[in-house]
Amino acid sequence: MKIIYIGPIAKKNKPAAGGFEAANRKNIQALEDRDISVNEICYPEVNHKFDPFGKFIYIKTFIYPILLVPFIFRRKEVYLHITPLLRFLYLPTFITLFTAYLLGIKSILDIRAGSFIRYYNKGSKIRRFFIRQCVKYASGVCVEGTPYVDFIKNELNCFYKKIHYFPNLCDNGQFLTNVNKKDIHKICYFGRITKNKGVGIMVETMRILGDKFQLYLYGPVDNTIDYNIFNHSNIHYEGSKNIVELKKAISDKSFFIFPSIHEGEGQSNSLIEAMSNGLIPIVSNNGFNKDVIADCGYLLPINANADDYANAIKKFIQNKDLVAEQIKCVNQIIRHHNINKEIDKLLLFYKSL
Repeated sequence: MKIIYIGPIAKKNKPAAGGFEAANRKNIQALEDRDISVNEICYPEVNHKFDPFGKFIYIKTFIYPILLVPFIFRRKEVYLHITPLLRFLYLPTFITLFTAYLLGIKSILDIRAGSFIRYYNKGSKIRRFFIRQCVKYASGVCVEGTPYVDFIKNELNCFYKKIHYFPNLCDNGQFLTNVNKKDIHKICYFGRITKNKGVGIMVETMRILGDKFQLYLYGPVDNTIDYNIFNHSNIHYEGSKNIVELKKAISDKSFFIFPSIHEGEGQSNSLIEAMSNGLIPIVSNNGFNKDVIADCGYLLPINANADDYANAIKKFIQNKDLVAEQIKCVNQIIRHHNINKEIDKLLLFYKSL
């Protein structure tokens, strides 16, 4: 079996630009660990700060269908797995899937994040047409969120399509009993540090909580963020780290704060990684966050403010056994986002096509 894997993909052993890239890298690694040959075709990186042409660099994606042609003589053992950015790349995605269809290569359209329904409903007639064609010509569809199943079958009238629920995944949880013994509660966030991920609320929450609480931030900072907001005695910006460095860095932290208002929030890769390492989530009710945390941690309304987050953290510490809550978080991820189980299910789905 050979997989041609297309989408945003983080470089090996390098910090990922975001959860999408990190998730694809993790999935590819899991496939390779099973002796599956994976041919990576990574979307070009867009650097809005230094690239004057911005998203025009995506024109490169129109050559991806040509890269499928050499596999025509091996088509019975080759699968195309594409995780597209359907907001912008619906046309090259359709051409790629249609080319695979013509060549007899089985294909999987993997719809990630939480913006698919909104982008479809708010899109032009042209975008909606090509998205429907993407679903039509894919051999099968994977979805990150269960609401997408009914939408594809009913709203897109693709009731006949094979659909596989493929959540964001994590390695088996490694609980390290992160509760600090010095009465200093360490909170962290890792991922893209942007306004819509709630960095402003995180900072204000720490100013309210005071010095018995410390916030550690890891990840790339958006160019709209003023670094001066981190100049506070209980806020520490630690830069970007690869997955090995990150696991070590968060091993003594207790909470993961995530006040995201990002419109495209899905099953956050950072949230899943945090819980798998015993961090208790204090999160907004946005995207698929509620499904991920279940009865773990604390879920706040999407419009909650810093006072709400500060109060939630203090009440949680007063009323809960933190070690027991951390164990619950790890078990939630092991049951529902276990990479070992879910990758094996994905391989069975490939073969079912």
